[in-house]
Amino acid sequence: MAWPLLSSDTDTPLFLEIRADLAKSARNRRTPQREVAILAKKVRGYAASVNIDHYNMSVAELLGNRVEMRCRPLIGGARKVTTSDGRCGYFFDEPPEIRSLRHWTEGNFSDEDWKFARLWRESIAQSDLSEVQRAFGWIKDSGRDLTTLEGILNLIDQTFGNAKLQHGLLQHLVDIMPVPKSIRLNVLSRWKQTGRPMVGIYAPYATHVARLDFFCGTGARVNRCTQSAPD
Repeated sequence: MAWPLLSSDTDTPLFLEIRADLAKSARNRRTPQREVAILAKKVRGYAASVNIDHYNMSVAELLGNRVEMRCRPLIGGARKVTTSDGRCGYFFDEPPEIRSLRHWTEGNFSDEDWKFARLWRESIAQSDLSEVQRAFGWIKDSGRDLTTLEGILNLIDQTFGNAKLQHGLLQHLVDIMPVPKSIRLNVLSRWKQTGRPMVGIYAPYATHVARLDFFCGTGARVNRCTQSAPD
């Protein structure tokens, strides 16, 4: 069946970016509303599914749940149903994001949409990467090539591949993910009980997310990522 080739994966950041475009200035004789409607129509045209937020998936994995990493959408909000003959299945209602895309395609925008777009653009205009640089201030150039993105990636791979640093890396994952404080010790205890494996094996999806954070933070630290606010 060719369905996987006809559908696409829409993550929450993309949805928020489209929504925030309401606060952009008119371009090419098109109003922001028209721009958002065009983008919404394009996304809906690919039969998009909305992925669960990547941080929430990372937390679920750290707590022992397997996260699928074979390019398949991970959809939340399932409701278990039982048919009259006793068979069980799961029902997925239209996600709020897809419902909003449908409304935007029709040119309908709520007061909440406008408020969010304004606040998003204001926060972007005031942001830079200086805080990220300070957060990754532990990075020191000790002969490693950090002048290129390839060199930064090599440093990250060496760090995550160092068996002596696994406890600290897992602790960092717990810190940067929205893991409730009440269960953080459970994550570390479970890792120890499973034989202290490499973090990339213990939690491959959370490790993938952390590597991206490390990459951006390290690049900012050595000025390989721009500090200007994105459009």
